Amino acid sequence: MKDKEHKMNCNTCGQEIDMRDLSQVFAHEPCDGQYKDYNNIEKIEFVSSKKMDSPEIFYNKVGKVNLN
Repeated sequence: MKDKEHKMNCNTCGQEIDMRDLSQVFAHEPCDGQYKDYNNIEKIEFVSSKKMDSPEIFYNKVGKVNLN
């Protein structure tokens, strides 16, 4: 799976968002049109995320793990 599958650009400000990082997602919801400095936003800790219909799970600080 390619990392770009987990990224999108904000429709308002155009900044790239890593959908696996809840900190980045919530920084853009709702977006005020301003650039977000991801190094200075409050980090939301999470354990894992899984793309629907994918045989892999992404663990924070570990990376991708194949479920099969």
